[in-house]
Amino acid sequence: MPLEQQLEEVHRKFGVRVVYNDGQIAVVEKPQGLIVRDEERKDTLQHLVRENVGGFENYTPAHRIDRDTTGLVVGALNPSALLYLHILFRNRLLKKAYLAVVDGIMKVGERGKIEASLIQSGERMAVSGNKVSKGLWASTEYEVLAHVGTPYSPDCSLLKVDIHTGRTHQIRVHLKHIGYPVGGDPWYNPRGPQDGMYLHSSVLNFEVPKMQYSRTTFLSLPSWLPDEIRNDVEAKLLQAQKHQTVVR
Repeated sequence: MPLEQQLEEVHRKFGVRVVYNDGQIAVVEKPQGLIVRDEERKDTLQHLVRENVGGFENYTPAHRIDRDTTGLVVGALNPSALLYLHILFRNRLLKKAYLAVVDGIMKVGERGKIEASLIQSGERMAVSGNKVSKGLWASTEYEVLAHVGTPYSPDCSLLKVDIHTGRTHQIRVHLKHIGYPVGGDPWYNPRGPQDGMYLHSSVLNFEVPKMQYSRTTFLSLPSWLPDEIRNDVEAKLLQAQKHQTVVR
């Protein structure tokens, strides 16, 4: 079966869309409910892609997003590409941005920065009460883009979220910490799970070797984003990426 047909089939069957593939690096759009990577399990993004797409037998995601988070994940198809991606992550040369819907009305245009260390609390994460040393330092920036409604609440806010560290559940815990939990979050929102969690990995931005190391923006908008604001939100996400290649 031709590669293009295989990719269409994987998208149709599993909701997994390959946004970019150059034989070394692949950017994949992950659906909700799928773990990115776990060597002891087969119900993962890594296993599904490896088993169903020719030439992706060595596909290895270079990072993780939570099971109920949707959106972009970048991975490698060979060891040298994986090393390259790990270097980018280690040196914070790969930029990520998320879209999140949170419970509550925030002022449109408001910007904020959350700097709070995170600690393990059972299976979950929590903000450390010790400001000196306990926990892993984490930094999150947000901008309020619009007021939106969801099936469970008419009073929600859409945020663009940038993370400067990649801690487990960082966005979810930080937004809960300031009183605006992510909509539908099964662990950190008092309302509990609804019709899915409103957190989407929307932007990956990094230098792509096969594109002469030009800085490239990979963009994905979530299915739950209202049609009437999609163009404005896309423009906002791309505002800082002028004169760069954009792959949707």
